[in-house]
Amino acid sequence: MWNVFEDPWLLLVVGIVTLIIGVWVRNNISEKNGLLAIILGVLIVAAGFGLDYWVKTDYEQVRGIILTCRDAAVARDAKTIEPLISQRYKDIFHPNKAVFMDDINGIFKTAAISKVRFQELTINIFQGTAQAKLDMAVFLDPKSSYAAAGGLFFAEMTVGFQKEAGDIWRITNAEVVSVNNDRTDWRIAH
Repeated sequence: MWNVFEDPWLLLVVGIVTLIIGVWVRNNISEKNGLLAIILGVLIVAAGFGLDYWVKTDYEQVRGIILTCRDAAVARDAKTIEPLISQRYKDIFHPNKAVFMDDINGIFKTAAISKVRFQELTINIFQGTAQAKLDMAVFLDPKSSYAAAGGLFFAEMTVGFQKEAGDIWRITNAEVVSVNNDRTDWRIAH
């Protein structure tokens, strides 16, 4: 079944078809009825764009968190990431949110990322939880000492999310899976 909240094209197509029918009815049958169909078509098209703009689906919210974290990593801004992390955060290397944020702050002090481009971004959502798989090309700042080892590396991560009170999605875990196709974990960041 088509979800009009995730994809406004259904309402857009229905609105345009209604507009075409309205113009035809107005020209060939009745000016009054055709005008009502034209107005209805315009309202349906406006509803499609309005729903797309104002209603954020779970997928859009999770994807927005990922993009915000990417932009914050490039800007070395841990304060932007902190509210996106759940109080129940836990992964293999970080037992809680505080340790994870300390680690992020330490990484950002020496980070030299100039750009992150997603090669693959897969998000699976199921009953209030989500799992994202990120394959990224990470470009390093050419002026940094890290760039001497190579200005580009490829990273793979998995990130878990949970919908918390108020229907707000937050990150509950994150794992580094590989760097340059070599299996690894968070220890590589130290």
